[in-house]
Amino acid sequence: MSEARRFQQLRGHLSYLKLNDAAEALNRVLDQARAERMSLTAALERLLEIEVEATEARRLAARLRFACLPEPWTLNDFDFAAQPGVDEKLIRDLATLRFLDDASNVLFVGPPGVGKTMLSVALGRAAVDAGHRVYFTTAAELAAKCHKAALVGVRVKVHRSVRGNVHTPATQNWGPSGRAAAEPSVRGRLAGWP
Repeated sequence: MSEARRFQQLRGHLSYLKLNDAAEALNRVLDQARAERMSLTAALERLLEIEVEATEARRLAARLRFACLPEPWTLNDFDFAAQPGVDEKLIRDLATLRFLDDASNVLFVGPPGVGKTMLSVALGRAAVDAGHRVYFTTAAELAAKCHKAALVGVRVKVHRSVRGNVHTPATQNWGPSGRAAAEPSVRGRLAGWP
């Protein structure tokens, strides 16, 4: 079999296995392997590394689309100095996402404009980056869906593609008068807003 035919067959195999990014990079990796005198193992590892990176990028993009985060905020965007009532140590602890292992809820309660949305989005983004599925909604949207479902007499369907495997429902904007503050599974004192 000629080298040209073998090359085309290899590209065909990669495409058949839906390793499209590896198939696209095959020429470049083979040229690099020849120029740098890479071993076959090193060249194959580089080719598969390209495919893995592309797959991870696609999965991250899909999780971000599913999450419906209103802004691309991260915890680094939050100005703790501007909100001295926020317990920075606690927020940094929450950013480790240990509460997911405990299956605990996180609830931010406080007056408007203190950073509840930004912090919930930042924690949601951290969870998405860590590989978890997140769905962001406001308390008002969730309450409206629950109310509508109760009127119709059906279970609440928060998102059409949620099948019980969303690890972090990021809900925000429960005001101080919200009933959720009495929820027993809410994790301790989350922030020191007056």
